Amino acid sequence: RLRYSGFTDWTQPLPWGDNVSLTAFYSYYKAHPAEQFGLNATRYAAGLPADRRHNYTDGSSEGYSYNLQASYYIRLDDYWTIEAIAAYKQAYSSDDNLRYRLDRLDAYADGPLGLLPSTRDSLLLALDRDNSASTTTLKRTYGGEVSFIHSLSSSYVFINLSLERATERLGYARASLDTTATRSYWDFSPYVTLRFGKDGNRHELTYRMRISQPDFASLMPYENTSDALATRINNPALKALTRHTASWKTTLRCDSAHLTWYVGADANVTTNDIGTRTTYNSATGAYTYMDDNVQGNWDLNFKTGVNGTLGARRRLLYVADANAKYTHSVDFDVAYDTPSALLSTVKTLRAGLSLRLAYTMGKLTAGIGGKLDSRHSRSSREGFEPINVFDYQYGAILQYTIPVLNLDLSTDFNVFSRRGYGSAEMNTDDLAWNAQLSRSFLKGRLTAKVTAYDILRQVSTKAFSINAQGRTETRYNCIPRYVMLSLAWKFTKKAKPAGNK
Repeated sequence: RLRYSGFTDWTQPLPWGDNVSLTAFYSYYKAHPAEQFGLNATRYAAGLPADRRHNYTDGSSEGYSYNLQASYYIRLDDYWTIEAIAAYKQAYSSDDNLRYRLDRLDAYADGPLGLLPSTRDSLLLALDRDNSASTTTLKRTYGGEVSFIHSLSSSYVFINLSLERATERLGYARASLDTTATRSYWDFSPYVTLRFGKDGNRHELTYRMRISQPDFASLMPYENTSDALATRINNPALKALTRHTASWKTTLRCDSAHLTWYVGADANVTTNDIGTRTTYNSATGAYTYMDDNVQGNWDLNFKTGVNGTLGARRRLLYVADANAKYTHSVDFDVAYDTPSALLSTVKTLRAGLSLRLAYTMGKLTAGIGGKLDSRHSRSSREGFEPINVFDYQYGAILQYTIPVLNLDLSTDFNVFSRRGYGSAEMNTDDLAWNAQLSRSFLKGRLTAKVTAYDILRQVSTKAFSINAQGRTETRYNCIPRYVMLSLAWKFTKKAKPAGNK
């Protein structure tokens, strides 16, 4: 495997204050061979013949890309800056992915794994032509963008308008299909940010639009049957998706009450989103997948919070945050035995609240806090059970420097609880207790630290998400408790006085 990349940049300030620059990015890669062997056996409860496969994959890839860019910066007298960019990009790739079914050769039906026939002709008898492919892709992109920037202490404006024209040529060879395909498209990506305010009061607005084209090779008519239980079918009619993102945030400060609060909202709307048509074969247990476009995916999130200090000496710090997010998720429902374009819509409301109090006096800091997160999902799909789950945590922290010994003590204790899950193993209370002792020596150059993590040995993370099929997806990640000793040495070097060598 070989990969090389480079970057070259040249900038020339002009006498009247503008700048001109030329930039080049370039890369090259090559990988050969990329071999993989595998034995796979599938037995069906329905009494169908077992499926046994001895797979061998021989792959290679090579390609290059470069991007040439010319920029011109114009600085105007009224705090405006204009940047104009013209760019040309070219990328080429060549990929061979040859698959073999060695089980078609009597001597290799059950192995041995990692060995190949001694002759090329024998190996070709095992070639899986339907799932082997060779592709070459050449993509050229012509484009430009212009940015308008206005920067003051009380305001900031950034407007970026980018427009590209892309052309692609794909050489595609698989089984009985050997063709050269071309396509071209425009890509317009505007991005706008506005910030203004003074005296601690700030307002910010942002909008962005992005277009994502499907991979050209994924539009070729092809049915991947290399996995006995999962067939993937390409969709030549797949369209590009467009994602709109907008956000707003206002931050206000009240000096008389020693507090700062904020309020804001985020919204995402996707057109031609990519969903997956899934068909389940009840006789074999196999799935068939095909990507297709769906409409109606969007979400809206509101958030607010406040923080400040209390007391005559402002030793008590408080922080409170709250948010509510509504997600409208659309995907294809699972079809059984017969392909179907029936859609599944799930509506999820997620609300959260977190509170934290911390008191500081000298070398002592103590605090308590808690967080609540709830999720509520509904769907009109037949068989969908409403979901109402709650995750919450609460705990305390303590930090103190022991006098005379100059020993820094830090400890935290938290309880993580979950309620409302359909599985009893998820409705648990996990206690997490961590502690740390540290001390510095030799005028702060050497620091010794002892850390005890998960003293009660109960830490685990359990997460889930609700997709458009309304399914709960759980992931586990457990880190065992440990005690660690660490030593850190700080290197410093004083600068020499000016004029000395």
